[in-house]
Amino acid sequence: MSLKEVQDRLGHSSIRTTGDVYAHVTKNMKEKSADLFEKYISK
Repeated sequence: MSLKEVQDRLGHSSIRTTGDVYAHVTKNMKEKSADLFEKYISK
């Protein structure tokens, strides 16, 4: 579900509120983005 959809469902007037409360980055997400970046710069 996108952050915008969560904002709408919860009735937040600002997407910033939704992001500050509900968005987070997990260790797995950090590793995946590092791998993708490494593949990109290795081209």
